[in-house]
Amino acid sequence: MLFFFSSFQSNFRRNQPGDRDEALNILEHLCQTKKTESELSNDILCLCGRIYKDKFTESFCQDQESLDKAIDWYRRGFAADPNIYAGINLLFLLAIKVDDLKKNTEAYRIIIQLNALLGKKGRSLRELNNYWDVATYFELHAVQHDWSKACLAALHMYLLNPPIWYLKSTIHNLKILHQATRLRQTTVNREQTTETKDESNEVIYSFWIDFFSDAINSNSSTAEERELPAQVPVRTLSSHVLFK
Repeated sequence: MLFFFSSFQSNFRRNQPGDRDEALNILEHLCQTKKTESELSNDILCLCGRIYKDKFTESFCQDQESLDKAIDWYRRGFAADPNIYAGINLLFLLAIKVDDLKKNTEAYRIIIQLNALLGKKGRSLRELNNYWDVATYFELHAVQHDWSKACLAALHMYLLNPPIWYLKSTIHNLKILHQATRLRQTTVNREQTTETKDESNEVIYSFWIDFFSDAINSNSSTAEERELPAQVPVRTLSSHVLFK
């Protein structure tokens, strides 16, 4: 446990050059001392995944070795303890790695498990009152390009009126996904697809991403983290959003 807290401090508190590599050395050494996966803490496995994920994103989505290692560590964490945090991170990274998430057997299994885990917290989106559960629902459907459900989740996130720092993690993930998939598409020939595009809901989804991004940026110059700056009344018409 002392190893865990030492590496956590190195990775997230100081964030100086070489800190992440030092944290990885500590954590990977700790993992080598355990004989089975069940002896390892899920937090330790996912922390290794988080560090490699950070290394991948800071390389402008170029470091494929770190991406592969991040996937491997989150996969081990999800296998040791199937929870929402490990699962959504693993699915998010697989969405970056694979060409078609819907045709990937592992991703399909994770989607089913995440839906089941969210179902234990509420029978519907309306029953989810914890921001992180709603954000998971949002990311889960965004990576599948299910824009209609993603938009409903975005509206629910807005109505929960979360602190700005809550939004930073969620929106940052989706922007990384967009950047990484765009880079991947430039290296392969785009094939014709028969998939029906939900363009109207995709436009609304883009609105929510821009709206949340503007809210985050409007607070970036202040020392105090505030809630959403534009608390204007919202009314909905079907899945569309209108500001009064």
